[in-house]
Amino acid sequence: MDDLYAILRISPSASASEIESRLSSVSAYEAARIRAILLVEARRKAYDKAHQAMMRTSILRYALRVTNTANWPQSLQQRWLGDPISKKDHSNSITGRKTRRYPSILKKVKEALKFLVALALFVLLGAAAINLVVKGCSKLLGVDQAPTESMYRNATPNVSTTSEPTSNAVAPPEDLSDTLPRPRSGTVFKRRGNGVAPFEVTVPEGLDSYIKVVNPETGAVVCSFYVRASDKKKIAVPIGKFHVYVNTGAFWYGTKKGFGPNSGRNRLIGDFEFYSDTPSRTMGHTIILGPVTNGNLSLEKVDQSRFDDME
Repeated sequence: MDDLYAILRISPSASASEIESRLSSVSAYEAARIRAILLVEARRKAYDKAHQAMMRTSILRYALRVTNTANWPQSLQQRWLGDPISKKDHSNSITGRKTRRYPSILKKVKEALKFLVALALFVLLGAAAINLVVKGCSKLLGVDQAPTESMYRNATPNVSTTSEPTSNAVAPPEDLSDTLPRPRSGTVFKRRGNGVAPFEVTVPEGLDSYIKVVNPETGAVVCSFYVRASDKKKIAVPIGKFHVYVNTGAFWYGTKKGFGPNSGRNRLIGDFEFYSDTPSRTMGHTIILGPVTNGNLSLEKVDQSRFDDME
């Protein structure tokens, strides 16, 4: 196959007008042949595919020092392909033939480093984008996210466990018409003030827990939230010294009635203090709502009206 672009001394990307203007530089026979191929769109597309394949083959043949065919002259090939053999080629000590000089190792190392840096940036940007999407979806769904780890850097929460169960098996009520769907685990119903201190609550399997953090001096609820059975949630509560009340059950009636009249209501005996001892460290609590062997928390039962009236 002849290199028609080389015969006209034009680029393979030349326009039809450029091809037409160069036809006068060749013989009438060549002009007619080239016009029939390069100036017909469908034929030129087919020719360009074959031409690209011949170009790749010619590069390989020239690199291997293999003589080209008469229809693809060496002079035309060098004119359009350039000389891929470096002028500083070194002769092979055995055959005496010139061999292609390979790129330096340093250049390959630089290219590899650039690729690794680009890959690392891509991974970091992808992780940041995923994090933003997750946070946005959580806000739209109304999910209360646990405080970030950086908020409680170097914090050492006090771990408390109960040695007795905070709940007992509850029979289903006769009328379930007043029950509501169970909230998502970690749902915060109320929070007064800035939630900055970590309060982590683990609820064992069995019954869900409705937890109220109460100011003992005013009786006001500073934070109330919901944790499902077999789950653990970390909630941000305000700074201060509080009492913790727990209502456990299986049938949810809302924040006013909790789990209904037949559910267990207890206060965890003792004060739970949340404070900041340094500007960068906030101290909180971690509790496990038992039963745990040798637990260090005690419980006292509270009346339904006392628990329900705390707001």
